[in-house]
Amino acid sequence: MATAQKRLSTLQWAIPLLTGALIVVSSFAGEQQRAGEVKKGVLARFTS
Repeated sequence: MATAQKRLSTLQWAIPLLTGALIVVSSFAGEQQRAGEVKKGVLARFTS
């Protein structure tokens, strides 16, 4: 029973941390898809 409580306690902190990390990564990925970034990427493909 003590082992299960310790695992639950760990997960109680791990799940919000992983969710926060996912939000940060998703936000960063969204910024990369802005029109200016897409334009730069398309131009870089044709000029390379």
